[in-house]
Amino acid sequence: MKVNFLKRLESSIESFEISMRRTIDKIDLLIDKIKNFDENYDEHTQPSLLGKDMEPLTPEDSEELESMQEVGSKLKFPLKHLDTDKWLGDLKKDRDQILILLNNAESVTVQRDAKLAKLKEIIREKAGTPINSGNRKILIFTAFSD
Repeated sequence: MKVNFLKRLESSIESFEISMRRTIDKIDLLIDKIKNFDENYDEHTQPSLLGKDMEPLTPEDSEELESMQEVGSKLKFPLKHLDTDKWLGDLKKDRDQILILLNNAESVTVQRDAKLAKLKEIIREKAGTPINSGNRKILIFTAFSD
């Protein structure tokens, strides 16, 4: 994650902010999922195949119930097998640290963005003295985009 965040920061402050916000949003969703699981899961009363209205669960309902009790995309981990209390604490610490980074990144305005200022300077120089007379086109490549 650190390497990816660093690459985003190298790309632009705005890209970095977007990544920080997305990460905070993902952490918030995960925290909510864990809290919901902790509040509603009871290992002694496993979910039955019957819904609240005592009708058999549809395959979609069963999938939704299962996804509420596990985490992961490629590899699925049942929440009941994880130390959710410790994980919640770690997630909150991560969120707080990322929020500090986001707040610092947001303080970098267009006026304070040295990288953007340098890019504008280079563009002005190239446009003012083109290699090919009359050709003021500029092509900018970036490795990361949102």
